Amino acid sequence: MIVRQLQDDGFPHAAAVVEHATKVVADLELPRNQLLEVVSEHLRMDRVVDASTGLTVVVDGSAKIAAEARRARRMDESEDGFGKEAEDEDGDDDDDMLDDNDDLTGDGKARRKRPTFPKYTTRFVAAHKGPCRTAAFHPDGQIIATGSSDTTIKVIDVEKAYMFQQVKDELRRSNGVLAQEMRPVVKTLYDHAGPVTDLVFHPTSPLLISASSDQTIKFFDYSKQHHKRALKHINVSQPVRSIDMHPSGDFLLAGTNDAVVRLYDTNSFRTFTAPNVNDNHIGSINCIRFSSRGSRFASCSKDGSFKIWDAVTFKCLHTVRQAHHGHSVSTVAFTSDQRYVLTSGKDSIVRLWDCNTGKQVQYYSGCKHHIVRPKAIFDLDESFVISGDEQTNSVIAWDIKTGQTVDRLKGHNKAIAGFAQSPRDKTFVSCSEDYRMRLWSCESIGVK
Repeated sequence: MIVRQLQDDGFPHAAAVVEHATKVVADLELPRNQLLEVVSEHLRMDRVVDASTGLTVVVDGSAKIAAEARRARRMDESEDGFGKEAEDEDGDDDDDMLDDNDDLTGDGKARRKRPTFPKYTTRFVAAHKGPCRTAAFHPDGQIIATGSSDTTIKVIDVEKAYMFQQVKDELRRSNGVLAQEMRPVVKTLYDHAGPVTDLVFHPTSPLLISASSDQTIKFFDYSKQHHKRALKHINVSQPVRSIDMHPSGDFLLAGTNDAVVRLYDTNSFRTFTAPNVNDNHIGSINCIRFSSRGSRFASCSKDGSFKIWDAVTFKCLHTVRQAHHGHSVSTVAFTSDQRYVLTSGKDSIVRLWDCNTGKQVQYYSGCKHHIVRPKAIFDLDESFVISGDEQTNSVIAWDIKTGQTVDRLKGHNKAIAGFAQSPRDKTFVSCSEDYRMRLWSCESIGVK
């Protein structure tokens, strides 16, 4: 109940820490704010029952009451509402758009002043010999991996990257030489025969898993200093576009050039596919991601749709077709509470969807994409959405609720092809066709 209340109050990272420490998984069947209701009873707070929804709510003036009641009514009124075509990008269906009463985080504080986008600066740059296409943070946030079309993978120590410029300045003043152990790029891995398309770290073992258009998925032990080749690998019948690891580390999802979602047992490499072949996409799978709890996963495709799946039964729960008006859908990502899904598409619009109703609740515009498949991520607190703009080769950020552009970060000189957000602080990585990865963070982070 405590873990569920932390999630409802908008503290997903604290909830995850408690889950990991206690081995107690939140019961998703519990009503929202069950712990709050119990405490409220003992405090003799007034309670009422909303006749239209049957929801018992605490009378405290919170905007959350109205938001929850509206969502429940929408679900009751649209039995087959999930999967309808996306509304126009200018928000024609205003009733479904986010407003000041909507609560994205579940903390009942929707009327509070919107957070300010942090002041990000480039803290470190590393270069490949070809376009840098993908990046991933280790779950502890201390290691980054970047992958390139030059077939290589670089492993980067985040703390060393934070301090790199300071160390360089000190050495320049003293005419010193940068020692090998001070270099942020601690290892370069060589074992693919084609471009590296996606990366993910194992949550508990020192393994980095990579996907490639060479039709392989490879497992590297990055803890062994002199090992630059894969420890083991999976041969796939198609070029692999996307992979993701289940939070337990026991299963790996893969999306390829064909329309079939694949699930691998990471111990036996046994392969699973959907029991109902009609659940699959009808085009190449561009991106596939587990939710933070691992009970669901989402996939998106060149066929213009995205799907939400039950990770236990491997059944497709919902499909949104024409999500980007027929354009290819490039990325998909859950919010930490599994209530919303973020997608980006070749229509140059990033969209936020309600997982219960399949309705678009916000969109983010102002960027253009002609070359790369556009990518989008949430920032650490899920207060902002981050993507790239090919017109200016800049990072663009929007307020997640209002959809307003809040900043543009310049540094790359070609299209941005990928992003990764740190799980521990306000730090993210951008990957570009200019061959470089850039580590962005607030100026105070990493300063000692």
